[in-house]
Amino acid sequence: MLNFQTFLPSPALRNHLYCYLVSDVVDNNDFSVVHEALPMGITTLCFSDQSRCYSNKTATADTFLAAPDIAIVGQMTQKGETVFHRPSRSVVALFRVTGLFRLSGVPMNIVAGGYSTDATSVMWYNDLRQCRERMFQHHDPARIVSVLETFLTNKLKASGHSTRNLDKVAAFIDLHFGDVDLKKLCDQASMSVKTLERHFSEKIGLTPKYFSRIIRFKHAFRQLGAAGKLTDVMGIIEACGYTDQAHFIKEFQHFTGHSPSFYYQSEEVLTPFFLESASHN
Repeated sequence: MLNFQTFLPSPALRNHLYCYLVSDVVDNNDFSVVHEALPMGITTLCFSDQSRCYSNKTATADTFLAAPDIAIVGQMTQKGETVFHRPSRSVVALFRVTGLFRLSGVPMNIVAGGYSTDATSVMWYNDLRQCRERMFQHHDPARIVSVLETFLTNKLKASGHSTRNLDKVAAFIDLHFGDVDLKKLCDQASMSVKTLERHFSEKIGLTPKYFSRIIRFKHAFRQLGAAGKLTDVMGIIEACGYTDQAHFIKEFQHFTGHSPSFYYQSEEVLTPFFLESASHN
């Protein structure tokens, strides 16, 4: 159903974006399939070429709601679910952890924890709509991405928003698979606990502790998909710093609603593709 093409950002944007994805939804008589996306420490900006072509909901919501034409997916704290309604094309910018704040200055805590916030309700209303219109005047994916790239480059040039080195703190968390204590993070940022938490909330959208939990889960999920057999789970537990198997399973259920075995080499989750696109850039 989903065909992806990946495009790398220009050097000017590479510190703020992982990549762009052009996603084409084709009709394979499987529009009833529910696709899942999991918390991975990624923020995205998604442009759809048609209105109401797919619907989203969080795991705890009762019903699916039509996704906006231009959507922000902030830091996810629970599983999201998507159903597609008809053939369509979407273009997704995958931002590094502080990237969207750096360009827009929008407090990330107002878009965290949900799934598909209308981007035009929080930033760049007219500019985003005009960018979308220009993008989908083209059919060639490279030309479409070029329009978005120019738009984001201009926003970066006009931005005066500082991330206060939180990108480096986030990189430290990622390097240690999320297995870090708050004191080390404060030392890295040269901030007090309260100051660090305030900046994390504004520029990333979560507390440092919760973000670290997501990063640990991200690495565990990646290793689970790469494992040759499910019995390799004990090595994943050790590598990612979980206390024991019960702790690992509890965290997995917290973020996904399922046990790790449910996702072992699953084909119905969107996250692996997004994760690999980000991790290789």
